[in-house]
Amino acid sequence: MMLTERIKKQLENIYQIYLSSGFDRAYYNDLTLSIIAWKALSDYSIKDAKHFKSWTPPASEFLFDNVMKNNGEKINKNQVEQALKMWEWQNKHLLKGLLYIDNNNLVDMPDDVWQRICCEWVDFFRSIPYSGMTPNENVAGLIIDYLESGLSNAGFEIIHYTPKQLVEVMVNFLEEGERKSLYDPYCRSGDLLYSAAQKIKGLNKIKGRALSRLPWKFANLRLIILNLSTEINIDTKVTFQTEMKFDKILTNPPFGTYPHGYMLPELNSEWYHLVHKSNRIDMAYLCHSLDHLSNNGRAVVILPSIFLSGQGTIKELRKRIIEKNILEAIISLPSGIFPETGVSTTVFVFDMSRKSENVFMLDATNLSRKSGKQVYLDEEKINSYILRFKEENYEGDKYARILSINSIKEHDWDLKFSSYDNNDNTFIKELRSSVELAQDCMALENEIKKVQERLNKLLANKKYPTQ
Repeated sequence: MMLTERIKKQLENIYQIYLSSGFDRAYYNDLTLSIIAWKALSDYSIKDAKHFKSWTPPASEFLFDNVMKNNGEKINKNQVEQALKMWEWQNKHLLKGLLYIDNNNLVDMPDDVWQRICCEWVDFFRSIPYSGMTPNENVAGLIIDYLESGLSNAGFEIIHYTPKQLVEVMVNFLEEGERKSLYDPYCRSGDLLYSAAQKIKGLNKIKGRALSRLPWKFANLRLIILNLSTEINIDTKVTFQTEMKFDKILTNPPFGTYPHGYMLPELNSEWYHLVHKSNRIDMAYLCHSLDHLSNNGRAVVILPSIFLSGQGTIKELRKRIIEKNILEAIISLPSGIFPETGVSTTVFVFDMSRKSENVFMLDATNLSRKSGKQVYLDEEKINSYILRFKEENYEGDKYARILSINSIKEHDWDLKFSSYDNNDNTFIKELRSSVELAQDCMALENEIKKVQERLNKLLANKKYPTQ
């Protein structure tokens, strides 16, 4: 059985034990994340001590395998709690409650249920070698992905994640330039930060804000398992020092208007009146992101497509951003990329140090495929356009356009792709996928083979002299 299938089956078995005992999905995920973190950190301390430069592994008696022996004896709740507390106490500046289990729920859990759950985990981890809980195999990452998808499918809005193909496209805009710090002001379960941290080397600081405890736990666990040597700070606070700046920011914020009393992220005076006049939460997170970019910083933000041509405060914001010449690129996404919302979305890319006065526009609404309700991007083709844009290789195609700031101004600050005809821009030449190129190569090889066979027959019949 494949590893992913084993994980799925194991988690379903454990979840059914919880469910039959009257516990809800949120507690199941909370306890499961604590168990995974404990196991992963225990394995790290044994096999990958180099990751523990700023960590203090507790005594061996508090490691997962030494507490959860399951040698025909009962696994004591108090011993498990003590082990988790010891890990927390010795690394409280880093863990900050990551291993914490709600004691009330643990006390209420019948002992037979507790023993069944523990035995399931012990048997599962015994079937996986130590390397299975290190970044190379990343069993913990697969478990987190499965838990996250289950919560998202169950309607937990705070856990809704960004499709992986879209994350890859977003991160492609962040790989260049300074790479010291990364920030997501609305990091949900940490999927964007995790994917960016995998691709961007040399980060020394990762910061994010989660809405509540469960997504906070998801985000912290993802990043700690990926890299224990980077400063990681995921919290639930809305504000921090206004002078704090970041080299890379990416975010997928909530859309629409904010309810009365909603705690917005802090803003400086440049954007404050626009946000409060608009009453839009997505605008608040966009402006907050721009506030906290370093002088050489880049940001990639997903926004509803109303930001392309909306009037009122949205138009005023769009005009100001373009006049400041910090908008680098726009990618219009297909409907259905976020099937749970039904909102058309666009990726906006900002660069605080750019010198060009052109804006790259890509219409990706047809660069996709659909499976059921979910739409999947043609990641390879989209990334090929982005590569050509970075290389400034602009020649011909219906999907990509390069617009001057003057042209956008003449169109009354409208950024809809359909608002510009062929005379308004320089096209980028359409690139063919590697699959298409490979098919062409095979066809040519077959033609060459046929010609060679015909030539061999002619030579065999001695109709042509040989040298």
